[in-house]
Amino acid sequence: MNQGFRYLDTERFKSYRLLAVDGSELRVSPDGNDLSTYGGSKKGGKRHYFHANMLYDVLNHTCVDMVLQPGSEKNEDSAFLDLAERVEDPNVIYTCDRGYECLMTFHRLDQSGKHFVIRIKDESSATSILKHYPTPETEEYDIPFDVTLTSRNNKKVKENWDTYKYISSYPKHPEFSNGVTELPLH
Repeated sequence: MNQGFRYLDTERFKSYRLLAVDGSELRVSPDGNDLSTYGGSKKGGKRHYFHANMLYDVLNHTCVDMVLQPGSEKNEDSAFLDLAERVEDPNVIYTCDRGYECLMTFHRLDQSGKHFVIRIKDESSATSILKHYPTPETEEYDIPFDVTLTSRNNKKVKENWDTYKYISSYPKHPEFSNGVTELPLH
C-alpha cells in the first residue's frame, strides 16, 4: 500500500526525509506449540508478544516499513539496522528514542554513511553511554567524542576508558573477525 502512495511523500527538511524508528509490544494469545512469542517485556516479567519496530516518515505522516519480531527474539538494534538498510534514499536522517542506543549501531550507521540522531539515557542510568562523561547543566547538549571500539578488555583499555569502549558481545559482530580488535567511532 505504501508503494502506491509513495508519490505523495514530498515533504522534506532541507532536502532530507525525517524517518523515526520506535517499537511497541503487541500482546498475543499464547500458543502451546510455539514459545517464540514468550519473552521478557518492557512492562516487566515475561509474556507472549510480538515487538513491532516501525519506521515512520515524520513529515509525510506515513508508515514506511516495519520489522516484526517474536518476543523471544526482540532486538531493537538489529531491527533498526534492517530498516535503515532497506531505505534506498541516501538523504535520510533517522531519529530514534532510548533503547536504540548502541555503540555498534552507531559504528554501522557511520560506516554506511547514514545520518542519525538517537536519544540516549540520562548519565545517571547504569546502562547509559554517558555515565563516564561530564555533562553540562543545561537541558540539551551535544557531546562530540572519538572512541575506539575494542574486543579486548585489558589494562590499557581499562586505564583509557575515555578512548576505548569494550564491546562485550564482540563475537556476535562480524567487524571483529580476521584479527580485527579495534574499530574507530567518530
